[in-house]
Amino acid sequence: MEEFRNLGDVREAAAGDGHLLWAAQGRPDGRLGSGVRAWRHGSALAVASPDLSRRDRLAINGDPDDAAHLVRHLLGELAPTYRPVGDAPLINALIDRIPGLTPLREFFWMETSTVPDSPAAGVEWLDEVAVKEAASLFDRFFPDSFARPDDGGAHRWAGIVDSPGNGAPPEPLAVAADVWAAADCGFLAGVCTHPPPADAGWRGSSAVSSSGSWCAGTGVPP
Repeated sequence: MEEFRNLGDVREAAAGDGHLLWAAQGRPDGRLGSGVRAWRHGSALAVASPDLSRRDRLAINGDPDDAAHLVRHLLGELAPTYRPVGDAPLINALIDRIPGLTPLREFFWMETSTVPDSPAAGVEWLDEVAVKEAASLFDRFFPDSFARPDDGGAHRWAGIVDSPGNGAPPEPLAVAADVWAAADCGFLAGVCTHPPPADAGWRGSSAVSSSGSWCAGTGVPP
């Protein structure tokens, strides 16, 4: 088993895997994120990232047997709060191979390395006032979100500000956070929309894309 100490080694071993690049939380100066460690065994690569999206995460990829050997060792070395994350077939294979490892929850991951040709119509970076107003959107429709406008953890928030209908004043109707970004992989979370009233035709429910990442060396967003 080999431990990597810098982002360049992790980047090469990850071969574009978005989970691993995100977990590395790389910095522009080539260092791994604070507290991040990475190891390789055979074809498997594991990146342990503390307090990433509210959890201590162990991102993993590679051949199931190599990955199982690596994860089995690391679960004995790392704090018990670390949770393996990866593609569903690999995680299922690890569950079959490692006693005591059980599934907790599934999540969906989408990524792209393509920059849109033009900005989405009506979407803007929210000012401080609009971000504060967006907090009530989460209280009503997404209270379990890991990213919230009132916790101060996001780099910035994007959204659509419009009236929800029935003569109500404008408010944030669809928002998403630029948060937990890395040098090689930006990240979107806290995607929340106001349900459209039956008599309204506004577009908030579909105007901000689902959560995911933009990877492949795009850099930390300004």
